[in-house]
Amino acid sequence: MIEWKKIKIDKLCNVMKGITGLAKATPGQYPLVTTGHKIKTCNEYQFNTKAVCIPLVSSTGHGKKTLSYVHYQEGKFALGSILAAVIPKDDKELDAKYLHLYLSFYKDRIIVPLMRGAANVSLSIKDIKKIDIPLPPINIQKSIIGKYYRMKPTSDKLLKLLNYQIVFFKQLRQAILQEAVEGKLTVDWRKKHTELISGENSAENLLKKIKIEKEQLIKEKKIKKQKSLLPISEEEKSFKIPEGWIWIRVGEVIEIIMGQSPPGYSYNKKGVGLPFFQGKKEFGIIYPKGNSVWCHKPKRISRKNDILISVRAPVGDINLSDKEYSIGRGLSIIRNFSKNLLTWYTYFFLDAIKNQWDVKGSFFSAITKEIIINRIFPLPSIFEQQVIVNRISNFMNIVDELEKQVIERKEQTTQLMHSVLREAFEQKQENI
Repeated sequence: MIEWKKIKIDKLCNVMKGITGLAKATPGQYPLVTTGHKIKTCNEYQFNTKAVCIPLVSSTGHGKKTLSYVHYQEGKFALGSILAAVIPKDDKELDAKYLHLYLSFYKDRIIVPLMRGAANVSLSIKDIKKIDIPLPPINIQKSIIGKYYRMKPTSDKLLKLLNYQIVFFKQLRQAILQEAVEGKLTVDWRKKHTELISGENSAENLLKKIKIEKEQLIKEKKIKKQKSLLPISEEEKSFKIPEGWIWIRVGEVIEIIMGQSPPGYSYNKKGVGLPFFQGKKEFGIIYPKGNSVWCHKPKRISRKNDILISVRAPVGDINLSDKEYSIGRGLSIIRNFSKNLLTWYTYFFLDAIKNQWDVKGSFFSAITKEIIINRIFPLPSIFEQQVIVNRISNFMNIVDELEKQVIERKEQTTQLMHSVLREAFEQKQENI
């Protein structure tokens, strides 16, 4: 095993800042390297060389040190003003592709820690110049490059296929939900159980029971009385529901409670009070993943089994409370007050229409309480609701397992490429 000497980038490369404003650049014939994955174009070029391009700002911002991409670019190209080009002084001593592979592979270990700043996290050219690079002989560098790029086309092709499959699973889930709320998943069940969807068990009769429950809760002042809702027009019905179902408005069978942010002084990171959530980004698939903010003076509290819907961009994402939470204005509570309506049926319906809301707002997309209340809702019998919930759950479990296998294969493919570079950069180059 040969010990490769480490040399600072400043000794091997020129480091130059980009000069092109990304927002004002005029599209043209030359590549424009940005902080993101996609390359844009520009009518002017700044460099005509081989270079490694490093973003000088955090990929996520908000006080977090992150770097999603380190780019390789050659020929004539423009560079965004929030990036720096690292250009080898002598390509017979240091190959730019070797440098790119090294900096990309170790970016989280050797570049990200150099970022500074509380709110606006950035990276200085001065610090880039201080990074140490292991410098093997140029023939070894080219061997590393060759081995990596021989495997890369096959790896990229496989990753593309696996990514397509993951997108397909997302589409499949939405298709299952849509089929369910249109009654197509339970066609066979209805044929065999006509007595459970008609007469006393009909959806129409079910709605009467829900209204009686609602009136009693209003009388007991457990829920608020709301204004009368308009009749449902034929134009509002986006699909034909099965015989025995009825169209209703969400506000007829559900209590809607908009979130409200607590006073500023009540926020804390010490775990005092209730966990606080503002929007959908803090949530997992079913239950919240965890939080870093609490408040001891909550203005709006969700209960266990309340459905939480994101009412600000991105609109429509839903979750289910596993306990009490303090929620801000980015969320709304959809609370079931009736034993004749299954919360999970409502949950799956809202998941099916999460991309179909009539959003409002000039500066950001949002849905109001009025919009939620007036959304039309297909109501089957209580027995069919349970069958729908069970079938959706079974199908989703199968899809989840298939997706898990694809994700594992994707991780294995990525790790294989990483192992090639790790072996090379850790000087295990006897077989390179």
